[in-house]
Parts: sequence; C-alpha cells; structure tokens
Amino acid sequence: TVRRDIPGSTAFVPSVVGLIVAGEVIKDLAKK
Repeated sequence: TVRRDIPGSTAFVPSVVGLIVAGEVIKDLAKK
C-alpha cells in the first residue's frame, strides 16, 4: 500500500496513535 512505501508515514502513524491513547488514559485517570 501507499503507507508501506513511505517510511516516514509508517514511523509517524504509530507515534500519533500512541499519543492519542496516552491522552485518553490520562483523561480516564483524571476522572477517577
């Protein structure tokens, strides 16, 4: 696919997902 052809995107996407997940976890902990 196109994503596999672009190393930058392949390395960038997981980072963004990680930040989003971390943000959700922080919000969840903040509620508690």
